[in-house]
Amino acid sequence: MRSEINRATTRFNDLQWQLQDALEALHETMKANSVNEQLALSQLDKVLDGEREIKRAHMELAIRIKNKLTQEQQTKLHSMRRPMDQDQMDPNEVDQVDQMGQNEDRPAGLVAGWTAARSRTKTASPTAGRPFPPERPLVP
Repeated sequence: MRSEINRATTRFNDLQWQLQDALEALHETMKANSVNEQLALSQLDKVLDGEREIKRAHMELAIRIKNKLTQEQQTKLHSMRRPMDQDQMDPNEVDQVDQMGQNEDRPAGLVAGWTAARSRTKTASPTAGRPFPPERPLVP
């Protein structure tokens, strides 16, 4: 499971770098007094493709993790979803889900590992310390 999360984290970072490059190219095109419409739309397609790939990669990881959880872990996780959405989840609850239903197929630390990976992907961006994507208008 950790290798799955590590692979996904690396992929997220690569995709974010590609998206950043596409956004910068689009921004440069839009700065011109007369914009080449076909070039701008082509670059916009690259930006949208990059965003789609990032969302798809997140969904792939979520599905793989969910499929590794026992029914008991999924039920507990579902009951914690509302507080988690409000950023009020107690870290001890994550540990409780982690410890439930441990066996050879579902190692301890699964939920905590996923939670840690999600937080790493939010902060380990190519623009660490800056808002991502960059907050700037497409048109000067």
